[in-house]
Amino acid sequence: MISPLFYIFAAMMLVGGTMVVFMRNPVSSALSMVLSFLGLAGILIGLNAYFVGILQILVYAGAIMVLFIFIIMLLDLKKEESHPRKGVAIAAGVILPLVLVIQLAGVLSSDQDSPKAPKLELRKASADFVEKDHKTIHQRLADNRLPDIHLIGQKLFTDYNFPLQVIAVLLLVATVGCVALSKKATVAATKLSTNKRIPTVSAAPQARPEPTPVVEPEPVNDEALPANTSTDEKRGLVYTSKPDEADDLKVISGVGSVLESKLNDFGIYTYKQIADWSEANIEEFDNLLSFKGRITRDDWLTQAAELHAKKNA
Repeated sequence: MISPLFYIFAAMMLVGGTMVVFMRNPVSSALSMVLSFLGLAGILIGLNAYFVGILQILVYAGAIMVLFIFIIMLLDLKKEESHPRKGVAIAAGVILPLVLVIQLAGVLSSDQDSPKAPKLELRKASADFVEKDHKTIHQRLADNRLPDIHLIGQKLFTDYNFPLQVIAVLLLVATVGCVALSKKATVAATKLSTNKRIPTVSAAPQARPEPTPVVEPEPVNDEALPANTSTDEKRGLVYTSKPDEADDLKVISGVGSVLESKLNDFGIYTYKQIADWSEANIEEFDNLLSFKGRITRDDWLTQAAELHAKKNA
């Protein structure tokens, strides 16, 4: 491989890996990993490992990183918050790189004493593959060509077939386990939401009233509502156009720019609207936002009630 290209791709790989650690934004960190994968793929292709290099781009830089970014956007992860660093974490962050440097120094110091790889004799190697059993491999080796893809497949599905099947079963079990755990968490959150009473926060402390029987709210008179609002049994009070007193819904934990835009599309602009949601409203917006149980898990109603009270205090 040409030396300048090696150093360029190596720098890409190292810079990308460093940015993965130090970038606090999850999307930026994931894109930095793509840069690192591309640098590694360039080095592999420069070493004539074309098949592995292309797999590095298609599988890791392509499919897996698209999955990472999709999950980050789906969960609406925000910028990482800074936390006080513990002594154990700091010690591990110092000791592990030192161990890696010591190992790397040992490998580099023994490079001169390493045996050289023997020259490939492809035509002689073709004799190891009987033509009727491995016709493609035998023919290409006889033509002095290296069938690296066929050799990898032959080795993988013959000598390592059982470990390959074990890995496939483990991945399947892990996938089923993730689905089962997420279902249990959703069911538990739904049961909690039905039994949990959402507290309301008032602007000023008042005397606790005597408990009264729960009565169904009377239907709202549309004539008393602002001109740009309407009521709906499933969605509650919604705005038909953006009001002047619209609130910043991103302040609510669990609501990002994407969710705020979706809520605005459904006519939700203020903390008061979210604080007044009923169980039917919560169920409706859970379905509309495709995040079953998220409103209850992140306790949007309590947050919205507190923000509304603070705003009007």
